[in-house]
Amino acid sequence: MFGVRCTFWSLGDSLKPGGLVKSFVVSAFCFSLFHKPNGHPDISKRHYFFSNIADNLLKDYNEADQQILSRAFTKSSKARPLHHSNMLFFPTCFQDHWFVFIVDIKDRKYVILDSFNKQNDEFQEIVRDRLRSSFEHHWDKYMQVNMCFDEYEFVYPVVPEQPLDNKSALHCLFTQKDISNIRIKIANNLVFQPKNSGMKHRVTHYKKDL
Repeated sequence: MFGVRCTFWSLGDSLKPGGLVKSFVVSAFCFSLFHKPNGHPDISKRHYFFSNIADNLLKDYNEADQQILSRAFTKSSKARPLHHSNMLFFPTCFQDHWFVFIVDIKDRKYVILDSFNKQNDEFQEIVRDRLRSSFEHHWDKYMQVNMCFDEYEFVYPVVPEQPLDNKSALHCLFTQKDISNIRIKIANNLVFQPKNSGMKHRVTHYKKDL
């Protein structure tokens, strides 16, 4: 999709039951959200960043790729100024675990969607401090718009949890048994996304050997 691509192998390996999701698939998924009929930031007031942005936000300032971060902040603002948006989404992978870091500008909060780690777990204590500090540092560096991010608090909404003994409030709506169908749905949506110029015949004309 306009140069954002993932191979059939990475798509299948990521979305198979128990598969570890590859960053290429996350990038393609984010780009597909952008190209939905209501997905453009001018309409949705949302920005979906590639996971390499969060990768660099998690690094020390002197180790982060400043060209990548600068381009992310400045180029995204061309679609809609970031400070005029409602939400900024940063899919994040740390220690082979995916979660979403959201800057909720509209409600003035930092939001974490994590299906495994809780707010007081050491994992989240580490990553949220790194993400917050780095995001605010680079926002000041590249955007230079005072949004009072230092006043934002972290919120951890209830989300469907891992593992099977999930006791969250949403367990009756979403369980581990749904994962395989959700993965298939995501794969189909990516392959048959109208903007996808890839070779769809590999799927539509696939014949399994008997």
